[in-house]
Amino acid sequence: MSASKSYYFHPNYERILRSVYGSNPFPETVEIANYININSKPEDQTALIGSEPEFFIYTNKNYLSRHAYFAAIVADFKQHPQWQREFAADIEKAKPRYIVFYNHSISLFVQPNTEKYIFEWVNKYTAAHYKIIGVADMVDGQQTNYVWKEALNTYQPKGQNIIYIYERNPEPAPVKP
Repeated sequence: MSASKSYYFHPNYERILRSVYGSNPFPETVEIANYININSKPEDQTALIGSEPEFFIYTNKNYLSRHAYFAAIVADFKQHPQWQREFAADIEKAKPRYIVFYNHSISLFVQPNTEKYIFEWVNKYTAAHYKIIGVADMVDGQQTNYVWKEALNTYQPKGQNIIYIYERNPEPAPVKP
């Protein structure tokens, strides 16, 4: 019993998740959701580019597209090109305050023979309307560096799996006649 005491009564959730799910970005999603919770208002919306629906449980926010599970729009279904465009239109209409982009093969789960429209759209849309405010740099599958705001200016990512957190640029003030 004493050998298992810390496991059951003081568990290290990150270690447990890593041992069961490997490099899936579950611990990173918790950390990013905590950041969003602290820095957002209840009405602020977040879009995910990746398949991490647990994010919406952690933030108690609703998803803004019927395509909440990103892997379906990059799967080899005949409808996937239409779904990618619907997803993009939903995000453009909602103008979420945050976009979290999981540059992680397990989260994106892109299948062969699928269009890449959604990735071209994300690159253009975020460049035009958002700034990067954070990264979760998954260095080696065991260690993740979280870097926020000004610290990004000097940070060089080290891992292949990097989660980017974008915040929407302020809307320009209307011009008065």
